[in-house]
Amino acid sequence: MREEDDRLLLPEEEEEKKRTSPAARAAAGLFRRRVLWIILAVVIVLAGLAAAAWSVKLTDVSYDGATLYDADTLTDLIFEEPKERRLLYALWQDKFGEHKDIPFIERYEMDFKGIHEVEITLYEKNIVGCVEYLGSYMFFDKDGIIVESSVERRENVPVVTGLTYRQIVLHKELKTQRESMFEDILNLTQLMRKYELPVDQIDFDERDQIMFRIGNVKVRLGAAEMMEGKLSELVRMLPQLEGLSGTLYLDTYNDKTPPTSYVFRKEEAEEETGQSEADTEGPKNDGEPADGPEAGAGGAEEPDGAADPGAE
Repeated sequence: MREEDDRLLLPEEEEEKKRTSPAARAAAGLFRRRVLWIILAVVIVLAGLAAAAWSVKLTDVSYDGATLYDADTLTDLIFEEPKERRLLYALWQDKFGEHKDIPFIERYEMDFKGIHEVEITLYEKNIVGCVEYLGSYMFFDKDGIIVESSVERRENVPVVTGLTYRQIVLHKELKTQRESMFEDILNLTQLMRKYELPVDQIDFDERDQIMFRIGNVKVRLGAAEMMEGKLSELVRMLPQLEGLSGTLYLDTYNDKTPPTSYVFRKEEAEEETGQSEADTEGPKNDGEPADGPEAGAGGAEEPDGAADPGAE
């Protein structure tokens, strides 16, 4: 037995003896405890930081590109629950979650300016008009794709009538009687925005002749040509037509030889005669103006007995 204890140990055996000695085991236990305490301290610090970060709320929210909604409405739509105003949740949701589906908004981006501040940029759907269908307004873009449905009309989006279609399906193209119909509508709406015309309705008849409805005034524009000139004339006449009811005939406009006058017929005259004066004295079906009272190109006047639109 003594011989076994006195024999020389191999290096591996010597190392194993050191590791299993009481002193070595005590040192190893102390090291493990220190590591556990360090880990625990780090966890506590991180938990404290997380709790502090979770308590941070977004208090300064601004919007860019919003024309359809005010700031309060957008805030209610994007931050529906209180937790969504918390910075950490908003960051996570923005990077890895899904943004809210907001009517008439294509998408939005969030730019965090600070721990309490975020700027949200909205990209609205390019809506050019809408049609009434089964009690709802179906909104379409420049390509005729139905992009939204609502029971309420949107401000500055005209209702289009006279289109022929069998059915309307959301996110599908609205098939009409003429393929280029939406090109005409897009051109009209672009000019309306350019001249800031408050058009409520765009009517197409069976011959694709166009008429605007602006309040109580009907504006006959004729075919979808020379619209830039026609609407520039309309812009100059609108102040004189304010508060009146009747029909203005701009379908006689010609950009090469612009008319020196246009016909405006007040609605009261139609009630007195029992029939529309536009039928008896207005433009004929071939588009040529009939004999009757006219107005200068810079303004509009009514038939005999009607007041000047510019007068009280």
